[in-house]
Amino acid sequence: MKLMTANEINNNFFGGMESYQTILSMARSKQLPCARIGKRIFFDAETLEQFFTQKMLESIKPEIVAESNGIRRID
Repeated sequence: MKLMTANEINNNFFGGMESYQTILSMARSKQLPCARIGKRIFFDAETLEQFFTQKMLESIKPEIVAESNGIRRID
């Protein structure tokens, strides 16, 4: 486990394109997985790798259309 700060996450995962405050805001709103130690927020590099991989796979997953009793359902 390698704990990283918001600045390190910004440089390693976002290419320096997000602000420090944006990264912290995303963590506080639970858009990014993080760990709190006291008042400080840390991120685990492995967990973020898995998180972003899962998000990318979800975004390209084809929609499955199932019809049941004339009702069309999209999952």
